[in-house]
Amino acid sequence: MNDRPRPEGAVAARLATLAPGLDLLGLPACVFDRSLRYVHANPACVDQTGSSLSHLLGRTQEEAFGPYTDDGRRECLRRALSGEAAAFNRPSVAGIHKGRWFRAHYFPLRDEAGEVWGALLVLVDVQQLKDAEARLQLVLENVGVPMCYVDRELRLRFANQVGIDWRVASVGEAMGRQVSEVFDAQTMAVIGPELAAAMRGEKRVYERLATRADGEERWLRVFIVPDVAPDGAVRGAYSIVLDVDEDHRMREALQRQEAQLRHFADNIPDAVAYLDRGRRILFANRQFAALRGLTLGQILGRTTAEAMGPEVAAWIAQRTQKVLERGEATTYERLTALPGGTERWFQVKAVPQFDEDGQVAGMYVVAHDIHEVKAAQAKLAASEEELRFFAENIPEAICYVDLERGCTFVNNLFLATRGFTREQTIGRFPEDVYPAAVLELLRPHIARVTLGFESSFERLMRLPDGEHRWVRVRLSPRRDAQGVVRGYYTVSTDIHDIKSAQAAIEDKERQLRSVIDSVPTPMCFVDEEACYRYVNDAFLDYIGSRPEQVIGRTVREVLGDDRWVLMEPVIERVRRGETLAVERLVRFADGRSRWMIVRMTPRFIDG
Repeated sequence: MNDRPRPEGAVAARLATLAPGLDLLGLPACVFDRSLRYVHANPACVDQTGSSLSHLLGRTQEEAFGPYTDDGRRECLRRALSGEAAAFNRPSVAGIHKGRWFRAHYFPLRDEAGEVWGALLVLVDVQQLKDAEARLQLVLENVGVPMCYVDRELRLRFANQVGIDWRVASVGEAMGRQVSEVFDAQTMAVIGPELAAAMRGEKRVYERLATRADGEERWLRVFIVPDVAPDGAVRGAYSIVLDVDEDHRMREALQRQEAQLRHFADNIPDAVAYLDRGRRILFANRQFAALRGLTLGQILGRTTAEAMGPEVAAWIAQRTQKVLERGEATTYERLTALPGGTERWFQVKAVPQFDEDGQVAGMYVVAHDIHEVKAAQAKLAASEEELRFFAENIPEAICYVDLERGCTFVNNLFLATRGFTREQTIGRFPEDVYPAAVLELLRPHIARVTLGFESSFERLMRLPDGEHRWVRVRLSPRRDAQGVVRGYYTVSTDIHDIKSAQAAIEDKERQLRSVIDSVPTPMCFVDEEACYRYVNDAFLDYIGSRPEQVIGRTVREVLGDDRWVLMEPVIERVRRGETLAVERLVRFADGRSRWMIVRMTPRFIDG
């Protein structure tokens, strides 16, 4: 039995007028009195809290749900009770939607004298926008390569991470700055001409040596793609940077090598109206009339065609006729021209009103301003399109596999190099598309990444045209806000040219070693620290040692102090660039002695 205090007097009378509209609203809504206690909650609000109306009425939020960290809702409630509307985004702290994001709207409720007697709270679910923002950020963070966008004034407008040789500490610090403020003069001498060419509409690919803050130098390959408007004008350029230091070093070695609100009271900012079956406006609040530049006297009693014009009325009738004919609620969105000439998006909900016989007598209409939500959706869509542009233009094969839904993203290069179509991959898992032999190679790496660890490997892949090429594959886990692995990204890089270079180097080394080992004369190579780096078989016979006893050790350690005393001055002259040849009696480890010409020749690097 409910023994909680009930509202009395004027407050109860106002609630009797307000409650029916709130109950039809469909969104969670409740009313607080000036002592911050619940005096009404509609069914949607009761359902969301997972409580009961009797439990809520007469209690404060803390008494109803226990103490919680104040995230701003108490301040917004106080602002509403002081006469100021307020709103903010926050997660639900109780009930069936605990943890889900909502936009909370607080409105002051006034009496006939204009005094605030309470506050109305309406909740709008914005979880979808929160999820979309999180997905976009996760993709940017997991693509794995630095990306940025520069406008025509050479100012940075987007970046997913700080470059290794940027002179700023964070992406936020770089935004809006010119490129010349981010890089040093020496780097700009390389970057400047490439950006100038991109601003002329040219795609550019170049490599440069970057110096990290710790002094380490690394080679980078930079891809610049101009952003061309439909009219052909270049608006800016996208840049993608790959760390190719290992590749570049190998080439060097080869040469050398967001809703909706209530429908009745005038102190609610939503536009509210009631239409009979003939679409005649029998009730409207001031906001409904003001949106059309009219007064209530000019709108009440008129049909929608008379109040809005036949074209707009016909458009609305197409979307709401089922409310009057079948008693079905409906929701639609409309871009509305305001009296001042601006346009704003509204979400409109039409709900049937039934008579005593259960027949539709008319409908309530509530229009809620969602312009900011639509703008956010448009901005998000533009960001997603920009990300897809990046993914389709980088020279890496990329796909994302959701652990529950299968592949949800794959770029064109991935499809082309595997011989797949998008229909064959989207919604599928690796075991649905790869042959058994490839799966056998992939399974341990997939198992590792699903546990939350990165994994990488190299494999010789057969392309659709029959050519075989080496690729390096990296798998990176994607985690949700709770740290749970939800899927993984796969990025494949073509390293065939590098593997070929490695094989050529190794083959040349084998050939050289074979020739030297066949020479009967003792030969060795000593580095600048006087350490043996290579000896042939004849040299090992001469000193009577095994390779592991010689390679990596100094001449002094191998030959002893007596011989070192004789050898040190000669080695020092060779270090200075002299070529020496001396005749001397050489004692072999087996006791033999032979006169031999000992030739020592310096090895020069870059002069």
